[in-house]
Amino acid sequence: MRSLLILIVLSTATVINCITIRVSHNGLLDATAIQQAIDMSVSEDTILVYPGRYVENINYIGKNIVITSLVTATGNIAYRDSTIIDGNQNGPCVFLYNGEYNTSIIGFTITNGNGFLHSSQNRELKYSL
Repeated sequence: MRSLLILIVLSTATVINCITIRVSHNGLLDATAIQQAIDMSVSEDTILVYPGRYVENINYIGKNIVITSLVTATGNIAYRDSTIIDGNQNGPCVFLYNGEYNTSIIGFTITNGNGFLHSSQNRELKYSL
């Protein structure tokens, strides 16, 4: 049984090439802004955002990625209240308009954004606030 588990883990590790980019204001992780992490990412990566207020308007720029707070890592839904994307009344907080077809945003409070939903492309945004 143990050798089967090891084989499954090793097989999965060779198939999955995605990485997790960690975001925090403190400068100790991979990025200090969500958009900076998106710019660093490639499709199928995960961006893990630590608590804080991120005043920015994020754009997936055509990448099929997962952006999540610590809700997914810990199971603690309180992180959605302490991880905030603040659009500063400067357009949409979350912008998908570049052919993204399988994206997710999980465990955030999204506030102070304005904009529109454009649905002429066939894509799917999975979200959990």
